[in-house]
Parts: sequence; structure tokens; C-alpha cells
Amino acid sequence: MSVHGNDWVPDPTDHAACAACDGEEVAEVSTVGRNGIAVRNVACVECGLVFVTPRPTPEAMAEFYRSQYRAEHVEPMQMRDGSMALPGTPEYEDARVYRVEGLAANALGSGLVRPGDRVLDVGCRRGDVLMAMNRSVPIYMHGIEPDVKSSQEAELRGITMHNGVMETFEPGHLRFDQIQTFNVLNRIYDPLAALVRLRSWLKSGGRLVIEVPDVDQPHGGLGFFFQYPHLYSFSAQSLSALLVRAGFRVVTVGQGKTLVVLAMPDSNASDTPVPYGREQLGAEPRCGKQVASQLQLYDALERVRTMVLKGVSVNADIVCRILGLPALKPPVERERTHVFLATLEIAQAWLRAGRREDAIRILKAGRDGPRCSAVAQGFDRVILEVEGGSQHESPRV
Repeated sequence: MSVHGNDWVPDPTDHAACAACDGEEVAEVSTVGRNGIAVRNVACVECGLVFVTPRPTPEAMAEFYRSQYRAEHVEPMQMRDGSMALPGTPEYEDARVYRVEGLAANALGSGLVRPGDRVLDVGCRRGDVLMAMNRSVPIYMHGIEPDVKSSQEAELRGITMHNGVMETFEPGHLRFDQIQTFNVLNRIYDPLAALVRLRSWLKSGGRLVIEVPDVDQPHGGLGFFFQYPHLYSFSAQSLSALLVRAGFRVVTVGQGKTLVVLAMPDSNASDTPVPYGREQLGAEPRCGKQVASQLQLYDALERVRTMVLKGVSVNADIVCRILGLPALKPPVERERTHVFLATLEIAQAWLRAGRREDAIRILKAGRDGPRCSAVAQGFDRVILEVEGGSQHESPRV
């Protein structure tokens, strides 16, 4: 973050409707983002898409990305062992390489990219992912990057560059075998129009690879997960619906630590977006009020976890009430969800503090709440360990 405070933040003056369904009724999720910057995230009541409103104008955002974004957003990065590396440390470069390797693996798509393919990376920075791909499979490398210095560095590495944003890029007669965007679509002012535009640049049978943060798997509290430049926070539900409207066929949706989607143009699509229909949301869609409630409960449990680990005394009744309500659903049925791990950390801290009965209470509340069977079974296992163990023995994950 800038040493000059938040003077670099463009003023939010534009009020937005939902990009996925054009809905205007919203449920407020959060009003503060990373570094304490005021940013209002809401969930569309109709389709559940989480987005920022009000927000800066497109012109203000374009200037921000062209001139200040890279300097103002140098964030910690995850290393191979799961810990975080801070900027300026020897470990930071290793973490950056680890991130690039993961993105390149996603982009290569288990053999979908062939030698001689023409690949466009939107928001490619210095072109690290393209270079990593090219080392595995020789490709024609193209990039779009608004930052002047990063674009120049990529060009020196042999990448055909457009210094600007995708809205100012004109490929002429060129069409691409693959277009990829990593942590970019969530920053674009009109993602539906952007996806329609990207589809027009793909060859017949071409591929679109998108990676964005997954709002169903946030990290840290919401005040850390939400960032000022992130105008949208997608889930598998909302991103899939947006792609269908843009004339794509969703091939795969991968949900690890982020959301990775592979899509291909629908051969019957026209030059304009498909009208919105609720069937585009898939089976058992969540409305915006459900999304907002689940995110706020996630944030509440994360706040309690942080307080308990700092030694603050928290009433067990509060934790039990949080655990009695629906939490964010895991992408696949698994034990190691946020609600399970956070509750376990709180219980472990209370066992060390001699609060054995309270620890068992919250573990049972976690088990008995609206959970998938894998999470409920995980809580059952831990409860048996605690009830059969010593007064201060901590359960294993």
C-alpha cells in the first residue's frame, strides 16, 4: 500500500446494476476492503453475483491501472509450503515462480495447447506465464498489459504486446487458439461485454481460460478478501451464468484455492449477449440474500477465530449461534472447510485454556448445523477424540 495514504484511490461515483442479470435489487455484503479502504460490495438478489457499487468511472479505472496499480498493489504471495512470503524478502521470488508455474499448468490444460498455437494473455504483466508455457510447448505469444514498464519488459522477451487495456486492443485479422486471463475479469468494468469481445477473437474451437478469486472460498476476513480494484467477486454459479450469456459453453469448472474455468465458443452464439434466464444459474441456485448471509457468517466466524487466538474471551453461545446457520458450501464435499478448520482452532485454544465443556459444545454445534456429511463426520471424529482424551489434549485435524 502507498506510503502516502489512500490518495491514489479513484473516487467511486458510478452506481452499477448486476453484470450477469441486469438486476438492481441488492443485498449489502461488506463496506470495507483490504487496507481499510472503503469499498461497498453487494450481492445481486436475483443471481447472487457479488460486485462493487458505487465504483469509479471506466476512465478513472483505466488511468489507475495504467499508472498506479502495479506500484500500489504489491501483496504477500503464497509459497509452496502454504506460508506467505512478504515483498522484498528472498522467499518472495520463489513464491512468484510457484504462482507462475501453477498458472502455466492451468493454461496448458493437460495437453490442450499444441505447438504453434497462438495464445493471448490479457493482463500478462511481464509475460511470465506465457514464457513458462512456451518453454513446455512452443507457441506464438501475445499479451495485453496496461502498465507501461511491464509491457516494455514483456516485449523485450519476444512477446507481441499491446500496451493498454483489452477495450483498446484491435487484433485485426488475427484470431487466437487460446485466450487466457488470470485475476483480470474481476477487475473489468463490463465483464459481459468483455467476454463477448474475447469470443470474437477466438478461432473456431478456440479456448478461453479464466482464473479469478472464488468468493465461495475467501481467505482472511472479508475486510482482507475484498480489494478496492476488484469490481466483481465471482462464484462458480455467477461466472458460469455470465459465460453462457456471453455465448460460451462451459467445459470445466475447477475450484481449488481459486476458480478456474475453461470455456469454448457456442457455435450458435450471435454477436450480442444471450438474454438472461434463471436456468443459466444451474441446479439449486442461491439468491443474493443467501450469498450475503453466508459471507457475513463466514466473516463473523473468522473474526471470532482471530479474537480467540489472540487470547480474547468469547462466549461459546455466540459461536454456537454462528455454527447453527448455513455456511459457504465447499465446491466438493470435503472435511477441510473453513467452518470445520476455524471451529477446530477455537476448540483447540479453549482446551488449552481449560474450557473443555465449551470446546465440546461448539464442536457439536458445528456437527449439528447445516453441513455436508464429510464435515459432520469430521466433527464427530474430533468430538470422540476430545471426549476420550485428557482435559487439555488438543484434537488432531
